[in-house]
Amino acid sequence: GGISVYYMYSLTNWGNAFSSLRMCYGTLQVRYNQATGLTSLNGIFPQLTNVTSSLYLQNNYYVRTMTGAFPQLRWVNGYTYITYNRALTTIDPTAFGVLQYTNGLQIQRNYYRTAGLTTMNGAFPMLQTVGRGSLYIYYEYRLTSMVGAFPQLTAIEGQLYCYYNTILRSMSGSFPRLTSITGNFYFYYNYALQTMNGAFPSLATVGTNFYMYRNYQLTGVSNIFGSLTTIGGQLNFYMNGCSSSSGTCNLPFCTAVRSSFCPATSNYNTISYVNAARSCCTTFCALSTSTC
Repeated sequence: GGISVYYMYSLTNWGNAFSSLRMCYGTLQVRYNQATGLTSLNGIFPQLTNVTSSLYLQNNYYVRTMTGAFPQLRWVNGYTYITYNRALTTIDPTAFGVLQYTNGLQIQRNYYRTAGLTTMNGAFPMLQTVGRGSLYIYYEYRLTSMVGAFPQLTAIEGQLYCYYNTILRSMSGSFPRLTSITGNFYFYYNYALQTMNGAFPSLATVGTNFYMYRNYQLTGVSNIFGSLTTIGGQLNFYMNGCSSSSGTCNLPFCTAVRSSFCPATSNYNTISYVNAARSCCTTFCALSTSTC
């Protein structure tokens, strides 16, 4: 079951087609629409509150904006996909203004040539939980800013992947209330990222692996991981804040976290590539003491 809106080649506007829809029992698909007149998803589902399966916003070739697209949507039991919309320029706070839960969220490859998704500032203002399906933001080659993107998010029950966003410059305050990631934290190859001030100040626990590397331009690091206490698997942290891929790195691990972060060996299975020796945690690399 569900609703599928796709392969529209001549439609010029949505009109009031879905103005009374309140529930979608099944999958909701809006994708593969190539009509040049369909330039927005503004206000397309004004009353929809719940999708019992997944939501696909995918391959809508000429859609540039999503203002007020889902103003009442609170719950998506499956994944939310925002992918391959090559003209989409922004996900503004009104698109998913009251969304509180989705089992997974994937945002990727919304670009084509010089056009594409450039900002996600305040994009999901009420989202509180992402389930086991994980949160992915990757291969967004036009994305420059994610300031305050997830202000109410407290838990990711799967993984967090943020990588290959090659001109992303600022993530300040992106995840201010996020306290736990059950799975992996993968954050790498965001080449132009300059500031993450207050990006993850409440994050205390990463259940499995913590990988953060090759974010070469990163210098704004105030309170990135100020509450981090537990990493359940591997820790890889290197080549962040480097002048180039072969330059000297000026962001040791303990600059990015609070100076007292020197956990016991039992928190780790493997630790490698941690360029922390020049900072507070010289003893951290050897794991020979619990204090710095």
